[in-house]
Amino acid sequence: MTVRILFLLAVLFPIVSLAQLLGCTDPLAQNYNPSATQNDGTCTYAATNVVYPMVDFLGSEIPESSGLEFWDNLLWSHNDSDNSSKFYGFDTITGQTIKSILVENSPQIDWEDMTKDPTHFYIGDFGNNAGTRTNLKVLKIPFDSLSGNAIDTVNAEFIHFSYPDQTDFSGANPDHNFDCEAFIFFNDSLHLFSKNRSNGYTKHYRLPTQPGTYVATFVDSVFVDGQVTSAAFSTDSILFLIGYKPPAYSPFAVVFWDYQQMNLFSGNKRRLQLGSVLTMGQQEGVSFSTGKKGFISSEQVTALNQASRFFSFDLSPLIISTVGLTENTHQGINVFPNPFQETLLIEGLNLDELDLYQLVNSIGTKLAISSSLINTDSIEIDTKNLTPGIYFFQYIINGQSYQVKILKD
Repeated sequence: MTVRILFLLAVLFPIVSLAQLLGCTDPLAQNYNPSATQNDGTCTYAATNVVYPMVDFLGSEIPESSGLEFWDNLLWSHNDSDNSSKFYGFDTITGQTIKSILVENSPQIDWEDMTKDPTHFYIGDFGNNAGTRTNLKVLKIPFDSLSGNAIDTVNAEFIHFSYPDQTDFSGANPDHNFDCEAFIFFNDSLHLFSKNRSNGYTKHYRLPTQPGTYVATFVDSVFVDGQVTSAAFSTDSILFLIGYKPPAYSPFAVVFWDYQQMNLFSGNKRRLQLGSVLTMGQQEGVSFSTGKKGFISSEQVTALNQASRFFSFDLSPLIISTVGLTENTHQGINVFPNPFQETLLIEGLNLDELDLYQLVNSIGTKLAISSSLINTDSIEIDTKNLTPGIYFFQYIINGQSYQVKILKD
């Protein structure tokens, strides 16, 4: 009874404050604060294992797919080092190569990722395995030069750069932090993410998009517990980094969203474990295609007799809109006990108005549950088969969706 009274007081007499209340604003986080009005980047998440389905193998032209971008209804990729200066457009369903483009004025050194703005492709020739390179650059290629079926060669402009914090180019340190295999375009700039070999972090640098010679601007760093190999940026400003963690080359991803301005690491950070190298291969390219969906490419792994291939992903279950969302906005509903153990009771439901109810886990997957009606406004759910963790009771009344965060001990 005390829980219900406190809940109704919170609904009927909300506290109004002109000050922003900092906290975790993501309902899927372990430390979600429904009273928070501004995200402070402190959200924490349970360990999340995700399996993404393979779409198909890539063509023989792209054995070492090292970057990925979606444009003109094709996925575009390239090989990394010791290959020709070509990039390829391939079919998103079959992996069949449709277009092959040679960059005539830039012999390949170590191409590691690609991105795009509204009018250009950018290819990052900034692979720096030994840490000795003094000729790092980004190729800038206009889409206009790719129009027409007969186009098979282009010329690039160049953005040359160096790192502000690199002073040692001897190659004596194999665990240096000045390799890079990932970048995106965002807010009129290129944003690079280093492949740190020593400490599990990635560093964020910013570059102009205009051809010239620059010292990159260091922005921030964040712990990702691995080495970043590619980056993608969605139309709704989600940053998606992929990589692997030596020595087993375990594939992972980190999702960043709801951050402040261009400080991409200031908001939510959720790390995903993507199976193993046996299931995902050595993943090296990632791109959004539409909404929160996209593709990941993996290069061949000869030691495991794996050919290059690509996979599809969907981040929708992991990221929900927090605008106007509270744990429970429908007066009279009570979900208890919370935390729960074997049985969950929902009171106050008008079953004549109830369109749907379900239980989902922390990444939005609907669960098979056994439930029974107690009376005309109460439901009991058997939860003995659920493991401890965070869950959500979701329901729709008169076409309006609601959800309540609950915890199983």
